[in-house]
Amino acid sequence: MSKAIKYSILSVFCFFSLLGSAQDSTLSTQGDTVSVKIPKKKNPKKAALFSAIIPGAGQFYNESYWKIPIVYAGLGTATYFILSNRKEYLRYKRAFVLDYDTNDFGLISEFNDGSLNQAQLNQLTALEREYADQYRSWMEYSYIAFIAVYALQILDATVDAHLFSFDVSDDLSMQVMPTMQYTAHRVPVTGLQLKFNF
Repeated sequence: MSKAIKYSILSVFCFFSLLGSAQDSTLSTQGDTVSVKIPKKKNPKKAALFSAIIPGAGQFYNESYWKIPIVYAGLGTATYFILSNRKEYLRYKRAFVLDYDTNDFGLISEFNDGSLNQAQLNQLTALEREYADQYRSWMEYSYIAFIAVYALQILDATVDAHLFSFDVSDDLSMQVMPTMQYTAHRVPVTGLQLKFNF
């Protein structure tokens, strides 16, 4: 293993170690230590920057570890289709160039057996060009998909950091309770009170 790879692995390990080093704060009084749970806050700019540099790092920073495989699955799928469609595009483009150009010293493509008349050759070159154009379109769509997944994981990390301390516990509820209040003339009035727990 080369030194560059070792240093890269070491730097990535140190980067992720620094991200996970946050701890809860405590409030100290005279002789007593009262533990106060301060809701953690995440910096959206940091999350966006981490995700922009290393895909999934913003999700790691936000402690949304389950999203990291989804990010890499999306990027990996888009990369697979980019490479596969590019390979087929170049294959059909080369075949079209070889079969269309008659001044190429007798070179023919893998799809041409050499026994085709002019009409069949024209039909073959039209098909090769059509396939090359189709694979080129699919390759471009794959690039767009890759960029979209990359941008979405940055956006997800930013929004997740904004909402990190938002309370989504089961205690969120509304209670309807009877109440008694007094008017300005000190006359009791009964009513309903809506109580929201956040």
